[in-house]
Amino acid sequence: MLLLPKRFFLTKGIGIHAQPQRAVAEALRDAGMERCNLVRVSGVLPPGCTRMSRDEGLAALTPGMIAFVLQAQSVAQGAGTLATAGIAVACPNDGSQTGYFAALDGTGRDAHDVQQEAEERAAGELLAHWGLETEPNEFVRRGQKQYEYGEQVFGVDSLIASAQGHEAHLNTVVLVMAVFLLE
Repeated sequence: MLLLPKRFFLTKGIGIHAQPQRAVAEALRDAGMERCNLVRVSGVLPPGCTRMSRDEGLAALTPGMIAFVLQAQSVAQGAGTLATAGIAVACPNDGSQTGYFAALDGTGRDAHDVQQEAEERAAGELLAHWGLETEPNEFVRRGQKQYEYGEQVFGVDSLIASAQGHEAHLNTVVLVMAVFLLE
């Protein structure tokens, strides 16, 4: 049986609790993913796999189902510590081509830096797949969402979540997921 995702969506959550595992569970609940059995995967976007909204994606979930996810997670364990996580996707305009995701955990880093690096990594993976030699940090520009490289055209997008560590030194978990659906 070929397990090839047809659709995906992005979601994020923040959880705060004295117990680390409970903080993760709260973040999953905030992201809407607490009712699924999660299987982590790498960051390849199959040809023809289309993006859907978070609301549409969450509505398609069934309690107990196995959901394939790419996950970025960051933990702040002290007051004032910044926890940031993000996922970026580089998606060719030609839907018959493969795209790539990048997940980045950025404890102590702000959302703009994590977004920039995640988008650079995703674009870099796509450009490498195409056999194009360039440094993504010299190519990807903050705020720019569409790129042309030779005859190749692609877009980048990302979802970033960030939170300050709880003042009572509770565990603060930030997570971002790309969730892949087979139907």
